Amino acid sequence: MADAILLSDRGLIEITGADATEFLHNLVTNDIRSLRRGEARFAALLTPQGKIISDFFVYREQGAAGDRLLLDCPLSLTDELLRRLARYRLRSKVEFIDMTAAHEVVAYLDRAPTDDSVVAAALDPRSPDMGWRAIYPQRGCGRSR
Repeated sequence: MADAILLSDRGLIEITGADATEFLHNLVTNDIRSLRRGEARFAALLTPQGKIISDFFVYREQGAAGDRLLLDCPLSLTDELLRRLARYRLRSKVEFIDMTAAHEVVAYLDRAPTDDSVVAAALDPRSPDMGWRAIYPQRGCGRSR
């Protein structure tokens, strides 16, 4: 069994700005305020009626201008999630960037990622038995971990 699996069905959205944490905290189903660097939270964005639009993992990492939040979401729902987030932005000081083309998501079953190029990594918050998740800059086909 391979210990690292490229999750090619995952998209990545970056949220930055002075209001990023409060903005996302007020929209999703999990506590984003208490999220620390090196952790991930499993959360979802719901319709006003309570139906799931998308679930995703949220990471807090250090960006060039302070904290940034990374959303590891289903690739097929990335555009819809970006549209919904933009709809709720109003006067919040937040920016959204689709980082999917420049990054890839990898799941590690038996070990933590050890590569220095990792952008974000955390234990899967759903269960410790599910291993680690990591985000890397796009490496192209055929490169091993």
